[in-house]
Amino acid sequence: MMVKKIEVLDSIMGSGKTQGIVKWMKNNPSNKYLYVSPLLDEVEQRIPLSCGVLDFVHPTTEEYPTKGEHLLELLKQGCNIAFTHSLFESLSKQHLQYIEQHKYVLIIDEEIDFIEPYQGNDYSSEDIITLEKSGHIKVDEDNLGRVLWTWDNKSFLGGSYH
Repeated sequence: MMVKKIEVLDSIMGSGKTQGIVKWMKNNPSNKYLYVSPLLDEVEQRIPLSCGVLDFVHPTTEEYPTKGEHLLELLKQGCNIAFTHSLFESLSKQHLQYIEQHKYVLIIDEEIDFIEPYQGNDYSSEDIITLEKSGHIKVDEDNLGRVLWTWDNKSFLGGSYH
């Protein structure tokens, strides 16, 4: 996926950043938009209502088993979509392909933490290598390189990896 341009809009809370973004989107209706917010009420109400002419929709589980599956269908259709940080963090390669195909403009409201530090024991690189070689973890290349546990750690008694 090739990024053509990144713009950062940074200002204090309450200074009108979201209003400015809404105005900009409305003035550029030929673009396809993805609006990503940490707040569900912004996704479901504020953005769709503020950007009426852009027909923003948000993924639901009313007709789909998961919001991720509904998001995939909305991306296929090329809709303007508002969704949460949580759903954004779970995008797959398939989602990204449709984002690239439709040349979406991605707007991320507030910062997203992609990597959460582990709160607990410190592990060495040798620990990680050992877990991977023994088959206890794997890197899921189809899911953006996420590390997955491949064993049932509930049945593991003792040790540092629980």
